[in-house]
Amino acid sequence: ASVFARTSARDGYDVLRGDDKLAFVTELFDVVAESYDRLNDFISLGAVRFWRWWALLDAFARGSRVLDVGCGPGNVTAYCMYTHLTHMAIDCTGVDCSGKMLELARRRCPGATFVKGDAGALGECGIESDANDVVTTVY
Repeated sequence: ASVFARTSARDGYDVLRGDDKLAFVTELFDVVAESYDRLNDFISLGAVRFWRWWALLDAFARGSRVLDVGCGPGNVTAYCMYTHLTHMAIDCTGVDCSGKMLELARRRCPGATFVKGDAGALGECGIESDANDVVTTVY
């Protein structure tokens, strides 16, 4: 059985380490991917969209290279590429361990780059430590 199927949520976050923890988190987000945005909207009473906008409002300069770690379904990438920042020619790369989340992100932002990888080992998925101007991690 999978790590996710045989591990409680509390143990998944408090007890697991290394590859087991990555497997747990990956499977967790694969399972919730299709309902992730609806859940965030419901839990925050819709405020999550404002929070993202407000947190990112002054983070970018023209031509910024943005790395979105734990990009999920691509909400931050979409904000960078398709809102009032469009004129700024921002280059976005999203990294996530969940293949299902990346499928959603690629559909939402076809012009962005998305990479499957571990947030704790970005070098292993080809992300150079000094290659970006802005690094985000926003739920």
